[in-house]
Amino acid sequence: MLERRDFAVAPGRYLGPTNLIDKPTWKSIVGLPDDVSIRTSDKYGSQLQQMWEYWGMWTRVVLGVQALSIDPTKSPTAMAAYKASDEFQAATYCALVGFYRVAFSCLRNVLEQMAIGARLAMTSDATSFADWRNGEDRIGFRWAAACMSRYSAFFTIESMLPD
Repeated sequence: MLERRDFAVAPGRYLGPTNLIDKPTWKSIVGLPDDVSIRTSDKYGSQLQQMWEYWGMWTRVVLGVQALSIDPTKSPTAMAAYKASDEFQAATYCALVGFYRVAFSCLRNVLEQMAIGARLAMTSDATSFADWRNGEDRIGFRWAAACMSRYSAFFTIESMLPD
């Protein structure tokens, strides 16, 4: 276990285990991911390191996007970027331990969140943003992509992309 000093913030004292898992169950859950993580990092260490660095860069992007808004909780792009941060971190871990399909799903979530944030920002649709932020309405990638091409900001972004 990590020591208290290993954490930036460690509220309260750890009082020790209160409901331990039995050893066979523990080994069954973590044995294969542990083995896969060793084998994966042996072969793809530099790629994993790069993915982890990209996650670190993304946190700076989030802070930059949030700084552009007086209240980041009212900015669709700031909220989408913030939500995407966890997905990048999870994708790296899932790739490390061999949950590749889950890792790709995390990256798909990044694309979806950012597309939704971009559409909400372009349309200034406060009602849909509130529904999305509060989890009251299921707004997905198809909804976000359906009208993107109608906005001049989309063409500006698209013109910057290589063929």
